[in-house]
Amino acid sequence: RDGSSRFGPSNRFANFGAIGMAWIFTEEPVIKNSLPFLSFGKLRGSYGTTGNDQIGDYGYLDAYEATTGTGGLYPTGLANPNYSWEVNKKLEVGLELGFIENKLHTSLSYYQNRSSNQLVGYPLPAITGFTTVQANLPASVENRGWEIELTSQNLETTNFRWQTSFNISFPKNELVSYPDIEQSSYANTYRIGYPLNISLLYEYTGLDPETGFYTVKDVNEDGSLDYQDRLIIKDQNRKFYGGINNSFSFKNFSLQFLWQFVKQEGRQTLFSAGRPSNTSVSVLSALEGDSKYQKISQSSQASKAYNYVINTGFPFEDASFLRLKTLSLSYKIPKNLLKQISIKNCRLFMHGQNLWTLTDFTGLDPEIPNSGIGNLRSITGGLEINF
Repeated sequence: RDGSSRFGPSNRFANFGAIGMAWIFTEEPVIKNSLPFLSFGKLRGSYGTTGNDQIGDYGYLDAYEATTGTGGLYPTGLANPNYSWEVNKKLEVGLELGFIENKLHTSLSYYQNRSSNQLVGYPLPAITGFTTVQANLPASVENRGWEIELTSQNLETTNFRWQTSFNISFPKNELVSYPDIEQSSYANTYRIGYPLNISLLYEYTGLDPETGFYTVKDVNEDGSLDYQDRLIIKDQNRKFYGGINNSFSFKNFSLQFLWQFVKQEGRQTLFSAGRPSNTSVSVLSALEGDSKYQKISQSSQASKAYNYVINTGFPFEDASFLRLKTLSLSYKIPKNLLKQISIKNCRLFMHGQNLWTLTDFTGLDPEIPNSGIGNLRSITGGLEINF
């Protein structure tokens, strides 16, 4: 496409391309005869590179806006004539197999996506008068992982059908390189060789025996706590996640339910005892004198200690969970009963979401463990009629 409105005349065209292949081998006589239990097989692979222009228009030009007075202009955007296309390189290989006349189907995939020259609003110091400028980052970010899928037709008769599907993903994210990151605006945000979704934390050193408040380590012993003291790197990405879905149908009845599972860590932040806000009931154990939580207090020292400790490893805990994510039950009224009242289809249904969760997480919701909020449990029912 013509990208002049976004990138300027010197960077008008994207550089993109892709190559892929797939080999379906169950039709090969040698394989078919030697592996009679295999009803389907596909080996596939693809590689491609694309650009990205999902940014505002005319970012390579200075932008001005009229003042409220007469004859005046003031700048609203900084020019950068040197930014160019973002580069995304994607690789994927996969193997798909079908067994027992495709009643059991499996898929295994590996992907590796690398992004560089990212188009971002680069943060600027407030002294410049602007918050950001459109620019390319010199970073290289890689997302890779494995994905496994399994689908089975467990039972199928004239009136009854049972199907199961399962999937699991093992994602990895890494900042591969960022030249001179220490001199950039992201020096206190990212670390090379680690995921983008990390937290830089203080070291928690327990409760002060005199004050009863949380304490953290002043690594360089300069009397203040800042990013020079945040030496612990916490990966906040999920280790793996997936789901198991079952579908049943018997005559005009149908039942479907989905189990969701996640392996991860999460941050529990609802333990600020003394503030006029919602707090976990577990902090009441501090009243008994034998607790990991600091004493209940509304003092500024207690508030300061809490603000420090939430940026340590102290509030992190296992937030893995198994959840009955959805459950749906429906019944279709037979059509021979509907003809008498001129209705084509009529279905009664009931649907539930977030019905039950098994977890050791002490926060509100392990699915969004770092937010301090939770998903609602909902149950709905209805009648669907088609005339």
